[in-house]
This record gives sequence, C-alpha cells and structure tokens, in this order.
Amino acid sequence: MAKLDPLNTSRYWHVPDLPGMDMLHADFTTHDYAPHVHHSFVIALTEVGGSEFKSRGRTGMAHPQALLVFNPAEPHSGRMGGSARWRYRSFYLAEPGVRHLVTALGIDHTRHFGSNTVCDEALIASFLELHRALDGHSAPGDPLRQQELFVHSFGTLFQNHAQPG
Repeated sequence: MAKLDPLNTSRYWHVPDLPGMDMLHADFTTHDYAPHVHHSFVIALTEVGGSEFKSRGRTGMAHPQALLVFNPAEPHSGRMGGSARWRYRSFYLAEPGVRHLVTALGIDHTRHFGSNTVCDEALIASFLELHRALDGHSAPGDPLRQQELFVHSFGTLFQNHAQPG
C-alpha cells in the first residue's frame, strides 16, 4: 500500500501524435507498487535515486544507469529502495504504437525482452531526450523531431536488446 506523502508527485498523459503511447513522470519520497501488469511494453528510466523491483521471480534495482523494460502482461512490482527519493520517467507502448514502430523499422512484430535491465548509456540518454520532447507540459514539441527520436530510441531498443519469437 502506498504511503501518502505530500512531496510525492506524478503526471500521466497520452501522447496525441503517437497512437498507443502513454507516459509518466513521477517523483516519490515514499511509494510502493503492488504486483501488477500492463497491456503494453513498459520502458522506465530513473533520473534520481532508485527503487527495488520484482519480476520473473527475481529482485533487481532501478538506478540512473539502467533502463528497465517489461513485456506486456509481465507481472512486476516496485518500491522505494536504497534512496530517499525516486524520480523516474516511463513510456507505455501499446499495440498501436508497436505496429507503428515495426512498420517504420521493417522488423518482426513478435519481439520480447529476455531481461528487465538494459545498461546502455547512449540509449538511456536517447530515451530521456525523447521523454522530454514528448512532454508538452512546458511547450509544444516539434513533431518531426519527436518522430525521429521515437524511431531511433525504440528502434535501437527493439533491434539491439529484444529477442524475436
């Protein structure tokens, strides 16, 4: 059960120009996600602090040097771990977004991730740039740049770190 803390903030939104793409920006001092699933790919990157997550019968750590990935319908949980603050950004890529991506890349649609953690500094920086570009909270973004970053970031992730089948 999540502890209520007035310092906790989160913002969840749908990206209008990318079908199937929802996003989250959260900043927690106390939080605990019970085991749950999403019907989309979840890609999360920690900006500050860290958390502990459980998935596939194992416990792992989310820290700023790692990108977390969860397949659709993959049970997982998360909670504060090892720090007093956990600020992170997430992408939720549902079926329409996956179709758009595989069409743009010309790759096999049936891909999945064999590991929840991806350690790739350039890819993490790319996803952070993409998340900020898709965050229309402060100013409208450049749709062409957003599309370029989307195809580059997700394309690199799926082509270099996902497995067919």
